[in-house]
Amino acid sequence: MELTAGSQRSSSWSGRSAARLARLLREQEVRSSNLRAPTTFPLFLLLICAALLAVPSVVQAGSAVYTVRPGDNLTVIARRFGTTVETLRRDNGLRSDLLRIDQKLRLGSPFAASGNREPRWERPARRLGEVINPFGPYQRGRILMPRNGADVACAVGEVVTAPADAVVRFLGPLDGYGHLVILDHGGGWTTVLAPLDPAILAVDPGQAVLAGDRLGLVGQPVEEGTPYLHIELRKDDKAVSPDRLFK
Repeated sequence: MELTAGSQRSSSWSGRSAARLARLLREQEVRSSNLRAPTTFPLFLLLICAALLAVPSVVQAGSAVYTVRPGDNLTVIARRFGTTVETLRRDNGLRSDLLRIDQKLRLGSPFAASGNREPRWERPARRLGEVINPFGPYQRGRILMPRNGADVACAVGEVVTAPADAVVRFLGPLDGYGHLVILDHGGGWTTVLAPLDPAILAVDPGQAVLAGDRLGLVGQPVEEGTPYLHIELRKDDKAVSPDRLFK
């Protein structure tokens, strides 16, 4: 595929941006309620991370909040977010199963009972174009570089939505990516979407969202060129092809 003028965005950044994102994702992995043994982390990335400026920390698994919607009940909410009705009652001091629309419910251990099931994915934007930068390694000079996500052509202002039920773990700027969001879907599944327009965001860190919920709008590309949506998918802190999210 012939790349557009802005298609080399991923290769134009040093390891700093990738290391920062790796750091955020590692924090998400370590703090996850269904804790797993850490995977090997390259020493050079650890050294880079140690030298970076501090970035906002991800939200811990126990701080998720869900807003009750029409048709909700404790059983439905528990099933969506991998917890139990008993846990919801206890964490929210509920004396009955009666819920009010717009009531805030604390999800004390979201996805703790999810197991390793893969979510049912939806497209994170309705109108996605061609893949500008595909997932997988690419060559820069004589060096083979990893590309942990895919850049898919997408118009600025296009609505970005959650590709599956999730908890927002991070929302903020990151060099080389713009404003990005990290979503925890349980079962070791995590997605990263960027760039978002920082002036028009529809969620907050720690918020529990459903598949299709609006997150924000596609922002301006980091460098001049074709506007895009950067999509990453990880399983147990390992990058996997995100093609299933947009095909």
